[in-house]
Amino acid sequence: MYKKMNICVIGAGLSGLVAGYGLSKKGHKVTVIEKETRIGGLARSFDQNGDKIPIVYHHIMRCDSATRNLIKELGLWDNFFKRKTKMGFYSNKKIHKLSGPLDILGFKPLSFASRLKFLLFGLRVKMRRDWEELENTTAKEWIIRKANREIYQKMFEPLLKIKFSDDSDNISARWVGERLNMGESSGPFGYLKGGIEQILDELASQIRKRGGNIRLGSEFVKFNISRGKIESVIFKESGKERMMKADKVIYTGPVSHLAKSAKFPGWYEKKLKGIKYKSTICAAIGIDKDISEFYWTNFIAGNFSFGGIINHCKLNPYIKSAKSMLYVFIYLNKSDRLWKESDSKILEKFISEMDGVFGIKGGVKWKHLFRVEHSKPVYDINYRENMLDYSTPIGNLYIGGIALFYPKIRNMGAAIKTGKDLVGIVDNDSTKV
Repeated sequence: MYKKMNICVIGAGLSGLVAGYGLSKKGHKVTVIEKETRIGGLARSFDQNGDKIPIVYHHIMRCDSATRNLIKELGLWDNFFKRKTKMGFYSNKKIHKLSGPLDILGFKPLSFASRLKFLLFGLRVKMRRDWEELENTTAKEWIIRKANREIYQKMFEPLLKIKFSDDSDNISARWVGERLNMGESSGPFGYLKGGIEQILDELASQIRKRGGNIRLGSEFVKFNISRGKIESVIFKESGKERMMKADKVIYTGPVSHLAKSAKFPGWYEKKLKGIKYKSTICAAIGIDKDISEFYWTNFIAGNFSFGGIINHCKLNPYIKSAKSMLYVFIYLNKSDRLWKESDSKILEKFISEMDGVFGIKGGVKWKHLFRVEHSKPVYDINYRENMLDYSTPIGNLYIGGIALFYPKIRNMGAAIKTGKDLVGIVDNDSTKV
């Protein structure tokens, strides 16, 4: 017997919206609850003089077929475009181009012998197909062994610290290897004229068109469970607790929060608590001049509070509110001193440090600061032990989101894929009621 269900989706990021969109197309009644006042999660945007700008940087990678396919499905393909971009690395008070293999030979932060080693290492990585044997090896051990210590210390160690701060020494070699093999930073990158918020808006529109509901400013609190299944979802809205009955529930938030929401078996709770997250501070700053030729600049040497800069205008030429729209970002822990500083102090610090490199202080047109508490999982050597499936020990609870996507690249496509996978799994389970 097939039953049309009431489905509660927790989280209006890409994974939750894609799941809600797909299940509403199947005829199910979908309600999405989201604690923020805008949809999108990490992909949500802010308005700046008519521009729709995501709160943190995004681009559609060459290998990201999931995002491209969704754009086509939603009828947005006419707005899609691709651009070649350049990557730079700041070291020795200079930005060095490193956008492709041949740039390695002229990359002066490394000795010439190490440049040759680096090139050979990259070729081996591209040719490799099986990464599983590196699962319990750290990236540090692997890169020092297969490349050399200079390459690790001058290139990979700073990059891993940018991404994972104090956890950088324990990151899985398999995760790093798979990213290098896929060519994450190689272009051209894709984007949408008018911004990626169009994807979110169309998903939300389709959910509502089919009788679904998206409740913003609604923070998930816990589940009411009886006989191993969720009977209702408790959430807070306008300061008051409310209850929603649901046949099935999809959770797409930080998995570590699930441990507080219900009683799970000990082995499963251990997995939930074993996945750590990094937070992100990301400043979006509009400058009235073109500061450099590079889209993506990693700061691998020097005393900077941030780890990298993305110049969104080098990808998206349709931005009108600035000649350079800079994302200035750092991944860190909530316990770190920088996280505890005020927005104004952090912005002042970032702008002052950038001024020493680009001379931008008098050209700042506008500035915003965004904090994302659970920005990315820490893909350490224990990550596979804590890997979660879509289904959970609670019979009608499912999970989605980027924490399930390992060791492949973490991008918009990963969130979209988990949302699409959940559609098939949850809808199929409707035949079992």
